[in-house]
Amino acid sequence: MVRRLHKAQSLSFAPIDRNLVQSLYSHINKKAFEMTSITIELQEKVAERLQELADLHNMAPNEYAGEELTELVLDPKAETRRLAREIVKKNAELYRRLA
Repeated sequence: MVRRLHKAQSLSFAPIDRNLVQSLYSHINKKAFEMTSITIELQEKVAERLQELADLHNMAPNEYAGEELTELVLDPKAETRRLAREIVKKNAELYRRLA
């Protein structure tokens, strides 16, 4: 008796951007950077939104604001990298199962 095996559907992923991986790694290795503190005044509405965004990322508002500001100032492709981080975070379980 001959059995026919069906090939499983394969998933295709875009090639990995090495710069993106390095950027993500640098964010994980935060202790490697020297920090300076600043104080800013925010409108209540802005402060509330900052808190919401920080909560979504399981971060303190000052930590979230600091990371976003760093990317904005130092990296012209910050928005792309931020979106990539969100995608990686949302799909972490899928990536773990596929590994």
